[in-house]
Amino acid sequence: MDDAQWQKVSIMLEEIRLPYRVHAIDITKDEQFTPAFLKIAPSNKIPAIVDTDTGLHLMESDAILLYLAEKTGKLWPQDFPVKWRVVEAGGANGRPGALSRVGPPLVRFNPGKSPYAEERWCWTGA
Repeated sequence: MDDAQWQKVSIMLEEIRLPYRVHAIDITKDEQFTPAFLKIAPSNKIPAIVDTDTGLHLMESDAILLYLAEKTGKLWPQDFPVKWRVVEAGGANGRPGALSRVGPPLVRFNPGKSPYAEERWCWTGA
């Protein structure tokens, strides 16, 4: 599968030099809906990981990247104010995830349609 989401996690694991094993999930055969995979990722999302040190199950590439960075102390600032600036610089403004990429364009292309959306997505905290 040629998908940037799992590639990001694979690259991260290589960069921080953590050992890992890849288990291919064939979505053309609905393997993401098997009980074994749903135990790891209840929303059937790929990529997903199991930390064999802690038993923690994680899905969603950005959550996995942050977890691995926190766990190893690599590729992520250790000082909280600096961490927050990294999150802000990433464009999420404290709201990591898909909505941070969807909300601003919705407001930009539909001005005046929703005061709530404009306040939520356009306020910069300055």
